[in-house]
Amino acid sequence: MMQELEQDNLQDIIKANAIVIVQYSATWCGNCRIMKPKFKKLASEQNNATFVIADA
Repeated sequence: MMQELEQDNLQDIIKANAIVIVQYSATWCGNCRIMKPKFKKLASEQNNATFVIADA
């Protein structure tokens, strides 16, 4: 499952899910842009964890 992280919902996401994996990303970061589609693909393949992208 993939969820968008907003400024005030991280604690709610953590409380509602047993496993939360966060990718910290920035629009100016080239490596972050490379990893984002791979992270989203992994999120679609794994049903036992919640994946979150945080815009740093």
